[in-house]
Amino acid sequence: MKRFLKSLYGKIAVIFLILMVIITVTQVVLTLRACTDFMKEADQRVNVTLASNLSRALRPHLSDKIDYEGIHETLHRLMV
Repeated sequence: MKRFLKSLYGKIAVIFLILMVIITVTQVVLTLRACTDFMKEADQRVNVTLASNLSRALRPHLSDKIDYEGIHETLHRLMV
C-alpha cells in the first residue's frame, strides 16, 4: 500500500478520488436544495386560492384590533 501511494499513479488516483468525492457531495447538496425550493414553490402555487379565501374571511377580524375569538370561530366554521 505504501508503495502504491508513493508512485505517480497512486498519487493521481488519490487526487482523482478526492475530487470525485467533493463533486459528488456538491451535487447531492445542490440537488437537495433545488428539490426543497421546488417543493416550496409547488406548495405555494397549490395553496394560493386557499390563502386568498382565508384572507377574505379573516379580514373583518384583523381591521383595527386583532379579534382572536372571531378568528377562532371563523376558522372553526371553515373547517367544519
